[in-house]
Amino acid sequence: MTQAPDATVHDAALDQAIHAARAVVFVSNLTDARPVTARLEAAGLPHRVETMGMGDAAMRERFHRLQRRTGWGTLPQVFIDGEFVGGIQEAQAHPALAGSGGALRSWASALGYAGLIPFAALAALVFLAPATAPGPLLAGYGAAILAFLGATHWGWALAGGESRLSVPAALSWGVVPALVGWLSLGLPLAPALGLQAVTFGLVWAVDRRAWGGDPAMAWFLRLRSHLSLTVVVLLALAAAGSV
Repeated sequence: MTQAPDATVHDAALDQAIHAARAVVFVSNLTDARPVTARLEAAGLPHRVETMGMGDAAMRERFHRLQRRTGWGTLPQVFIDGEFVGGIQEAQAHPALAGSGGALRSWASALGYAGLIPFAALAALVFLAPATAPGPLLAGYGAAILAFLGATHWGWALAGGESRLSVPAALSWGVVPALVGWLSLGLPLAPALGLQAVTFGLVWAVDRRAWGGDPAMAWFLRLRSHLSLTVVVLLALAAAGSV
């Protein structure tokens, strides 16, 4: 039997809503979704709350279409990665929320910002105490961090992660920052630091290209933006101070 036009419209709207974010929570005006949205926030999972007001006839019909799709009679209803997982309790038990997403973000942020300390300290010494020869240490540290950033593409590809780069492109690019960092150590200090500054900017741009379309990586790219901008500025200043 052919569906009525209204049913088709409601099904299309549900499909669009379900895929609007990695996690979608359908609620009524009376639903307290905070237990699950708090967990989604802690796990760093991009999410969206869709309110289905039962006072509207069209929205009631859309809710009935949702019921038929899921076999779940009440709200809230939670979808993760396009799949229906149940209500609040079922969503909280889902691996995406029961795992270590919050700890991952916290540790990555803490270690990332801590990694700026040597850049800032050594760049300051280039100006304040050049006799201590901090420049080579700064260049060596920059080369090490470039190698680390390139290696993230190897780790991502080996773990089966998806990106906009093909696997050959990701693995090939992954060695470039290490090679540039290594070659920079054979240059005079000012050009070495300048080359590293440019390379850090390029690494950031490639990371944005690789993972910019993945909502789950949005927090990581925001972190990388803050860190990369700071490092580029510090290296550029240190390069100018080394001339």
